[in-house]
Formats: sequence, C-alpha cells, structure tokens
Amino acid sequence: MALFTTAPEVARKLTLHLARRDRTVDYRLLNLGWRTAEEQFAAMLLSSYARLRRLGLVTDHAFSLPLSQPKIANFLGVHVTHINRIIRRLREAGLATVRNGEVRIDDLRGLIRLGCFCAMPKGSGRTAFDRRRLRFGD
Repeated sequence: MALFTTAPEVARKLTLHLARRDRTVDYRLLNLGWRTAEEQFAAMLLSSYARLRRLGLVTDHAFSLPLSQPKIANFLGVHVTHINRIIRRLREAGLATVRNGEVRIDDLRGLIRLGCFCAMPKGSGRTAFDRRRLRFGD
C-alpha cells in the first residue's frame, strides 16, 4: 500500500498489468473448459494474430507461428491428430492456412466467429468470462 503513496504512477501501472494478466488467465481457462478443439485453435490463431499485428509483424493477414503441431496440441490440451484435422478443416473452409510455421488468415470474420474471439477495448473492465455469460445468458 505504501507504493500508492510513494509512487502512485508505478502503482497504477502495476495494477493495470495485474488486471490484464488476470483477464488473460480467465480467457485461457474459459478456452480450455468451454470450447471445442476447433474453437480453441481458432482463438489461439486470432490471439497470435492480434498480438503480432500490434507489433507490426503481420503482413497481408499472414504471420510466422514457429510451433510444431505437437507443441500446439500440448498448448491446447488436445491430441496432435486433432490439430492436423483442424488445420485441414480450416483450410478447406477458407478460414486460414497453416503451413511450415506460417499462418495466413483467409477469412478473418469467419475465424472470429469460429473462435468466439472478441478483443475487448482497453479499460472496458469486461473479461472473457463476462462475454461468455452475456452470450449464453447464464
């Protein structure tokens, strides 16, 4: 608490950082518990796309994702055979192409619909859990 009186700006930034981290944890837990493997993978691609775009690392909706299918499967908590099938289905549906560590998002709106991904505006105070509750009326 002394930090708020001695360095209020640092305390404010720390508080905001911790709140964002909590939102990220909420989102990831929701992702594992409520979504299909396809929805999880789409959300992972969209999250990577959003972060890399902010850093200027996306060109023509394409970006590098140097993760092997086993690592992606481990991250999402699914079997690696599911990842291969999901990649094929996304490509066949015209949503995204994943090849050799490169991702190209072919239909951003469609991928957003699949991944139930909503980038909340900064300072909205909304968490992924809140959005899920609003969507399903729980």
